Amino acid sequence: MSTPTTEEEIQALAERIAGGEQIDFSALPDALRQAPALQQLLKIARVAQALDSNQGIPTQDSSAGMQIGPWRLLRMLGAGGMGEVWLGERSDGVVEHRVAVKRVRLQSQRFRDRLLSERRILARLEHPNIARFIDAGVDASGSPWLAMEYIEGSPITDWCTERALPVRERIRLFQQVCAAVEHAHRHLVVHRDLKPSNVLVSVDGESKLLDFGIAKLLDGSDGENTVGALTPSYAAPEQLRGEEVSTATDVYVLGLLLYRILAGTLPETRASENAASVLARIQDEETQRPSLSARSDAIALPYPASVLEGDLDAIVAQAIRAQPEARYGSVAELSADLARYLDARPVHARRPSPWYLFSRYARRNRVALVLAACVVLALVVGSIVSLQQARRAETEAQTARRELARAERVSDFLASLYREQDPLQRETLTTRPPEILIAEAVARVQIELEDDPLSQAKLLQVLGEAQLNLSKLDAARKTLDLAAQNASASGAGLLNAAIDAQLGVLARRELRNEDAEKLFDQALRQAAQLAGVDSIEVGRINALAAPALIAVSRFNDAKASAQNAYRALNRHLGDRHPETINALVSLGSVQEQLRDDAQALVTLRAAIQLIEQRFGQSDARLIRPLLVLGEVLRRQRDFAAGRSVFDRGADIARRQFGERNVQLADILITRSRMESEAEDPAAAIASLDAAERALPETEINSHAQLLASRGKIWIELGDGVRAEPDLRAELRVRRETGGLRTGIAWYSQAQLGWALALQGRFDEAHSLQREAAEQLRSLLGADAYQNALIAVRRAVAFDLQGDWRNAVLQFREAIRIEEKTYGREHFLHFSWSLGMAQTLAKASEGRDEAVTIVEALTQLWGEKPEIAQSYAELMLLRCELHAHNGETAAARALAARTLARPELVASAEQSAALKRFADER
Repeated sequence: MSTPTTEEEIQALAERIAGGEQIDFSALPDALRQAPALQQLLKIARVAQALDSNQGIPTQDSSAGMQIGPWRLLRMLGAGGMGEVWLGERSDGVVEHRVAVKRVRLQSQRFRDRLLSERRILARLEHPNIARFIDAGVDASGSPWLAMEYIEGSPITDWCTERALPVRERIRLFQQVCAAVEHAHRHLVVHRDLKPSNVLVSVDGESKLLDFGIAKLLDGSDGENTVGALTPSYAAPEQLRGEEVSTATDVYVLGLLLYRILAGTLPETRASENAASVLARIQDEETQRPSLSARSDAIALPYPASVLEGDLDAIVAQAIRAQPEARYGSVAELSADLARYLDARPVHARRPSPWYLFSRYARRNRVALVLAACVVLALVVGSIVSLQQARRAETEAQTARRELARAERVSDFLASLYREQDPLQRETLTTRPPEILIAEAVARVQIELEDDPLSQAKLLQVLGEAQLNLSKLDAARKTLDLAAQNASASGAGLLNAAIDAQLGVLARRELRNEDAEKLFDQALRQAAQLAGVDSIEVGRINALAAPALIAVSRFNDAKASAQNAYRALNRHLGDRHPETINALVSLGSVQEQLRDDAQALVTLRAAIQLIEQRFGQSDARLIRPLLVLGEVLRRQRDFAAGRSVFDRGADIARRQFGERNVQLADILITRSRMESEAEDPAAAIASLDAAERALPETEINSHAQLLASRGKIWIELGDGVRAEPDLRAELRVRRETGGLRTGIAWYSQAQLGWALALQGRFDEAHSLQREAAEQLRSLLGADAYQNALIAVRRAVAFDLQGDWRNAVLQFREAIRIEEKTYGREHFLHFSWSLGMAQTLAKASEGRDEAVTIVEALTQLWGEKPEIAQSYAELMLLRCELHAHNGETAAARALAARTLARPELVASAEQSAALKRFADER
């Protein structure tokens, strides 16, 4: 008699497990236990045996009428392997309220722990389609319980069947479930037990997700890896194998639930409720189709099975792919594809063939096409239509045919680009870099659509914008110029205006601010003339124009543009549309530039929340608002929060764009300013050095900002030698890119003079700063705010030289302009007045005025948070003036009071100086 092979033995074991038999694997021969195939079988057995272990013996006592916390149990609503759910009502007379009370019914610590875990999870979640967590506690026997919103309704599958809902209504109901699960995923919670009995539909038709009893926290705070409580009919392959779960697990189970809702039954592979039997056929599951099940099972559906063919079959198949990475990337993507089906748009689960794209176009425009067909028919058979009408109809028909041909050509072109991402269709072994793909696409557009300038213009605009986002500025300029030429040739005025706006963005990135200003003005005029000042086209251009107007110091115009953009896009597209959210970010950026920090915080946090809700926690759209938010937090000296925001933005930039991109560099440059103010110059310089490594060579604007920031930090450290090369390089860039006309180059020149003054090279410093001041006054006028910035730098240079008189004259000029621009309540008034008082205190004839200024600043500003960094500096000056006047006791008392407020002492040097005054006798 022959001995069975290891393979046959393993097959026999699988059949025994599928039959429900408990297997003692320790008793098997060593050779069999070491077989690789047995390891997978072990996982299956663990799941099967864990399921059996959950069928424990319930306690026998009746709990009706029992008091649990403020709730009295009325009747049992249901019982499962873990516990019981009771209808409860409030019994303390405070309010009339009914809830569903969930309590452990097995004497098992494991189940108690699971209920406590569910309580923690529910406390995280708040969504209209998730049953609300209301109360929790421990009963008299020490067992935990929790009270949830009581849903009076039916399982979602029963609701659909009882009301004979059409397909579209079923999908909309299912999308509510998707929204609830997506909310849970955003809070790092995977449900793991999505089945009809856990999705109730309330009497008003709203889906409600229940039972997070075996949900898992993805942040690692819940160590349980429960598999035994799952439902085999609604479990993903990784659950049945006892493997790690993820958000892709819920995507799979939602696919099964959608299958059941649409077809009235589950796939044939789910005929058995035994975990091993289901897993044995799991590889065949992704071949199952709702349309086939609806036919073969002869289920009474209120629609023909053919309705499910095509898009819906493809969507379900994508959701229930055996490999998690092959499924939809998120529940939001699954829901979005269903939305495309409802809107008769191409779904991502299907290959976008030209015929498929046209069929969806025809479905969306069915009425128009039917009407067109009727018109043609009437022209053919009717004899009462005049020749003029016939010619007009023919012209319209030709136009329609041209538009259809254009749409098909564009669709074919786009489909060819998508094939590059498909490993089964692309011609190369790997996907080529995006910049190469886009460059090739630009060349193909010019050749393949040579006879269609309008289609050329539209596609070239999109490709040029992509090159701009990838920091390929030279390529973007050429592509957008070609787009503009084709738009002009086609007479497409609105498209031409949109392209001019993109060219304006490009000009701003290249520091051609004057060109950017002209392009935006031109684009706005053209769009307003063609579409109206309140049109969506004008709104889009305004959203792009606002940052450019800030760059040329047109602050009020920038604010008006940002506000107009947000109002127009919100009105036309709604507040959750990506373009509207982007306009909100622009508005927050302008508010930050105008130092309206309180409003900027509100705007930016609202924009971040919208992006997170719509696109997720790691979307690239978050980078810009996080950068600006970090800048606001820096000014408020909330360095811990600022670092957290900058770290998050940098992490997203690296994940989305790699280690070399302008978004990452801009965040690191901005962070360096915060580190400098936090008295950590080493961290500030390190951040700028990292930014330099991340910055693409084409990003001239960001490179100039980097050089300026690093030079400024060396100046603050008193190291003019190290500051000089960075500031000279920055000045060269500013001069070469039109900075002499906008004034920014003259500011850079004055900053360079400061670095030279630190080295004792006063003649060179004064010469550069004097020229900068004269040129800027000539360019912008004597009262322009930028003059004040140069005057302060001249004052510092004179102060370093010991020329107190000229230093004070420059401070007075800076303060005069500041008061005229912002008023005495602005922080700069405090900062520059303090600087002037410090200079006056060095000259014997100026000490009395210094005392007056210091007293006025103390009364006006007190301990406002805006002067936290400079408060100790102000107090030190007061101490020095007291000491000079022989008022030692007053100096000592003031120093002691200041030292008692360590949060207002910005540096160790300030602390040491104050201690010297406090200890002086």
